[in-house]
Amino acid sequence: MIFSVETICEGEDGFEISKPSIISLFIYDVLGNEIFKLIDNKEFFSSQHEVIWNGFTEDKKTAASGIYFYRLVCNKQSLSRSMILLK
Repeated sequence: MIFSVETICEGEDGFEISKPSIISLFIYDVLGNEIFKLIDNKEFFSSQHEVIWNGFTEDKKTAASGIYFYRLVCNKQSLSRSMILLK
């Protein structure tokens, strides 16, 4: 599953940042539990970026099909959106 983030700089196939930034990206279930950290305080250079979530949780279990939320944090700004995982 390709995890596309339409976010702060409105990237069609991921997210785009205009200057080097510290990025965090988290996945949450519908109960608000954090189930996976895709990116944790990693520096990204200005460019278009794509992130792939393999559908696993932090404890290496397969996530069930359903609705999930992602939260992207970039330079202390935060953006949350929903997504659907289909198997």
